[in-house]
Amino acid sequence: MRWPATLCCMSDIKRITVFSGSSTRADQVHLDAATHLGTLLGERELTLVFGGGGVGLMGAMFQSAKASGAGTIGVTTRQFVKLEQAVPDCDEMIVVETMAERKRELIERGDAILVLPGGLGTYEEFFDAVVGRTLGHHSKAIALVNIDQALDPLHQMIEDGIHRRFISHGVRDFLHICQTSEEALDRVLHSKEELIDPSRMVPSGDWQ
Repeated sequence: MRWPATLCCMSDIKRITVFSGSSTRADQVHLDAATHLGTLLGERELTLVFGGGGVGLMGAMFQSAKASGAGTIGVTTRQFVKLEQAVPDCDEMIVVETMAERKRELIERGDAILVLPGGLGTYEEFFDAVVGRTLGHHSKAIALVNIDQALDPLHQMIEDGIHRRFISHGVRDFLHICQTSEEALDRVLHSKEELIDPSRMVPSGDWQ
Protein backbone atom coordinates (compact mmCIF):
# COMPACT_ATOMS: atom_id res chain seq x y z
CA MET A 1 0.00 0.00 0.00
CA ARG A 2 1.34 3.42 -0.94
CA TRP A 3 0.57 6.09 1.62
CA PRO A 4 -0.62 9.43 0.26
CA ALA A 5 1.85 12.27 0.55
CA THR A 6 0.90 15.24 2.68
CA LEU A 7 3.50 17.90 2.05
CA CYS A 8 3.98 20.90 4.31
CA CYS A 9 5.88 23.98 3.29
CA MET A 10 6.34 27.39 4.85
CA SER A 11 3.13 28.84 3.35
CA ASP A 12 1.06 26.01 4.87
CA ILE A 13 2.33 26.40 8.42
CA LYS A 14 0.50 29.01 10.46
CA ARG A 15 0.21 27.43 13.91
CA ILE A 16 3.16 26.13 15.92
CA THR A 17 2.48 23.81 18.83
CA VAL A 18 5.16 24.14 21.51
CA PHE A 19 5.62 21.63 24.33
CA SER A 20 7.53 23.15 27.24
CA GLY A 21 7.97 23.04 30.99
CA SER A 22 6.04 25.05 33.55
CA SER A 23 8.51 24.80 36.41
CA THR A 24 9.20 28.11 38.13
CA ARG A 25 12.71 26.88 38.98
CA ALA A 26 13.99 26.71 35.41
CA ASP A 27 17.40 28.25 34.71
CA GLN A 28 17.43 31.70 33.15
CA VAL A 29 19.00 30.39 29.94
CA HIS A 30 15.87 28.33 29.30
CA LEU A 31 13.49 31.15 30.22
CA ASP A 32 15.38 33.42 27.82
CA ALA A 33 15.12 30.85 25.04
CA ALA A 34 11.38 30.46 25.59
CA THR A 35 10.95 34.23 25.57
CA HIS A 36 12.93 34.50 22.34
CA LEU A 37 10.86 31.78 20.69
CA GLY A 38 7.67 33.64 21.56
CA THR A 39 9.09 36.80 19.99
CA LEU A 40 10.06 34.90 16.83
CA LEU A 41 6.52 33.58 16.47
CA GLY A 42 5.16 37.11 16.56
CA GLU A 43 7.75 38.44 14.13
CA ARG A 44 6.83 35.71 11.65
CA GLU A 45 3.09 36.26 12.13
CA LEU A 46 2.49 32.77 13.46
CA THR A 47 0.12 31.47 16.12
CA LEU A 48 1.35 29.78 19.28
CA VAL A 49 -0.51 26.66 20.39
CA PHE A 50 0.55 25.75 23.92
CA GLY A 51 -0.52 24.22 27.21
CA GLY A 52 -2.30 27.34 28.45
CA GLY A 53 -0.18 27.91 31.56
CA GLY A 54 1.26 31.20 32.72
CA VAL A 55 4.39 30.10 34.61
CA GLY A 56 7.80 28.71 33.76
CA LEU A 57 8.94 28.44 30.16
CA MET A 58 5.32 28.17 29.07
CA GLY A 59 4.40 31.48 30.66
CA ALA A 60 7.52 33.29 29.43
CA MET A 61 6.88 32.13 25.88
CA PHE A 62 3.21 33.11 26.01
CA GLN A 63 3.94 36.61 27.30
CA SER A 64 6.53 37.36 24.63
CA ALA A 65 4.43 35.82 21.86
CA LYS A 66 1.44 37.95 22.81
CA ALA A 67 3.58 41.09 23.18
CA SER A 68 5.06 40.59 19.71
CA GLY A 69 1.71 40.06 18.00
CA ALA A 70 1.49 36.28 17.70
CA GLY A 71 -1.87 34.62 17.96
CA THR A 72 -2.26 32.48 21.06
CA ILE A 73 -4.28 29.30 21.56
CA GLY A 74 -4.12 27.61 24.94
CA VAL A 75 -5.21 24.05 25.68
CA THR A 76 -5.68 23.19 29.33
CA THR A 77 -7.71 20.97 31.61
CA ARG A 78 -10.55 21.90 33.91
CA GLN A 79 -8.35 20.92 36.85
CA PHE A 80 -5.71 23.50 35.90
CA VAL A 81 -8.39 26.16 35.49
CA LYS A 82 -9.58 25.45 39.04
CA LEU A 83 -6.00 25.75 40.27
CA GLU A 84 -5.78 29.15 38.51
CA GLN A 85 -2.86 27.99 36.37
CA ALA A 86 -4.43 28.98 33.04
CA VAL A 87 -3.62 32.37 31.52
CA PRO A 88 -6.71 34.63 31.34
CA ASP A 89 -5.89 36.54 28.16
CA CYS A 90 -5.34 33.96 25.41
CA ASP A 91 -6.97 34.66 22.06
CA GLU A 92 -8.60 31.26 22.50
CA MET A 93 -8.57 28.91 25.49
CA ILE A 94 -9.72 25.34 25.00
CA VAL A 95 -10.67 23.56 28.23
CA VAL A 96 -10.82 19.76 28.22
CA GLU A 97 -11.41 17.17 30.91
CA THR A 98 -8.33 14.94 30.68
CA MET A 99 -4.62 15.16 29.94
CA ALA A 100 -5.11 12.69 27.08
CA GLU A 101 -7.60 15.06 25.46
CA ARG A 102 -5.20 17.95 26.02
CA LYS A 103 -2.38 16.14 24.23
CA ARG A 104 -4.62 15.26 21.32
CA GLU A 105 -5.79 18.87 20.92
CA LEU A 106 -2.24 20.22 21.14
CA ILE A 107 -1.01 17.87 18.44
CA GLU A 108 -4.02 18.33 16.16
CA ARG A 109 -4.22 22.11 16.32
CA GLY A 110 -0.61 22.83 15.37
CA ASP A 111 0.83 22.59 11.86
CA ALA A 112 4.27 21.75 13.28
CA ILE A 113 5.64 20.87 16.71
CA LEU A 114 8.55 22.29 18.70
CA VAL A 115 9.76 20.85 22.00
CA LEU A 116 11.58 22.91 24.62
CA PRO A 117 13.08 21.34 27.75
CA GLY A 118 10.53 20.45 30.40
CA GLY A 119 9.33 17.84 32.84
CA LEU A 120 7.68 14.46 32.49
CA GLY A 121 4.53 15.95 30.98
CA THR A 122 6.54 17.66 28.25
CA TYR A 123 8.28 14.42 27.32
CA GLU A 124 5.00 12.50 27.39
CA GLU A 125 3.61 15.00 24.87
CA PHE A 126 6.74 14.66 22.74
CA PHE A 127 6.57 10.87 22.60
CA ASP A 128 2.86 10.96 21.81
CA ALA A 129 3.60 13.20 18.83
CA VAL A 130 6.48 10.99 17.66
CA VAL A 131 4.46 7.78 17.96
CA GLY A 132 1.57 9.39 16.08
CA ARG A 133 3.99 10.38 13.34
CA THR A 134 5.43 6.87 13.03
CA LEU A 135 1.92 5.37 12.86
CA GLY A 136 0.88 7.73 10.08
CA HIS A 137 -1.66 9.63 12.17
CA HIS A 138 -0.13 12.94 11.12
CA SER A 139 2.70 14.28 8.95
CA LYS A 140 3.85 17.22 11.07
CA ALA A 141 7.48 18.19 11.45
CA ILE A 142 8.85 17.79 14.98
CA ALA A 143 11.92 19.61 16.30
CA LEU A 144 13.68 19.44 19.64
CA VAL A 145 15.09 22.80 20.77
CA ASN A 146 18.17 21.58 22.61
CA ILE A 147 18.98 24.68 24.65
CA ASP A 148 22.14 24.32 26.75
CA GLN A 149 22.28 20.63 25.73
CA ALA A 150 19.38 19.91 28.11
CA LEU A 151 17.86 17.45 25.64
CA ASP A 152 21.09 15.56 24.92
CA PRO A 153 20.05 12.63 27.17
CA LEU A 154 16.71 12.35 25.34
CA HIS A 155 18.44 12.42 21.97
CA GLN A 156 21.00 9.86 23.15
CA MET A 157 18.26 7.55 24.42
CA ILE A 158 16.59 7.60 21.00
CA GLU A 159 19.90 6.99 19.23
CA ASP A 160 20.68 4.12 21.59
CA GLY A 161 17.28 2.61 20.84
CA ILE A 162 18.06 2.84 17.13
CA HIS A 163 21.49 1.25 17.68
CA ARG A 164 19.92 -1.61 19.63
CA ARG A 165 17.21 -2.03 16.96
CA PHE A 166 14.31 -1.18 19.26
CA ILE A 167 13.56 1.98 17.26
CA SER A 168 13.56 2.33 13.48
CA HIS A 169 16.19 4.73 12.21
CA GLY A 170 13.42 6.16 10.02
CA VAL A 171 12.67 8.36 13.03
CA ARG A 172 15.69 10.42 12.00
CA ASP A 173 13.86 11.37 8.80
CA PHE A 174 11.32 13.56 10.59
CA LEU A 175 12.78 14.36 14.02
CA HIS A 176 15.00 17.44 13.88
CA ILE A 177 17.52 18.12 16.66
CA CYS A 178 18.27 21.85 16.83
CA GLN A 179 20.41 24.01 19.08
CA THR A 180 18.49 27.31 18.87
CA SER A 181 14.91 28.51 18.56
CA GLU A 182 15.70 30.08 15.17
CA GLU A 183 17.12 26.86 13.80
CA ALA A 184 14.16 24.81 15.03
CA LEU A 185 11.58 27.22 13.65
CA ASP A 186 13.35 27.42 10.29
CA ARG A 187 13.54 23.63 10.06
CA VAL A 188 9.84 23.07 10.60
CA LEU A 189 8.78 26.04 8.45
CA HIS A 190 10.79 24.78 5.49
CA SER A 191 10.13 21.09 6.01
CA LYS A 192 8.42 18.95 3.42
CA GLU A 193 6.95 16.11 5.37
CA GLU A 194 4.82 13.25 4.11
CA LEU A 195 2.88 10.48 5.73
CA ILE A 196 5.01 7.45 6.44
CA ASP A 197 3.94 3.89 5.75
CA PRO A 198 3.80 2.57 9.35
CA SER A 199 5.22 -0.79 8.24
CA ARG A 200 8.55 1.00 7.70
CA MET A 201 8.59 2.20 11.28
CA VAL A 202 7.58 -0.88 13.27
CA PRO A 203 10.72 -2.46 14.79
CA SER A 204 9.26 -5.97 14.72
CA GLY A 205 8.59 -5.81 10.99
CA ASP A 206 10.60 -5.31 7.82
CA TRP A 207 11.99 -1.88 8.54
CA GLN A 208 15.16 -0.01 7.76
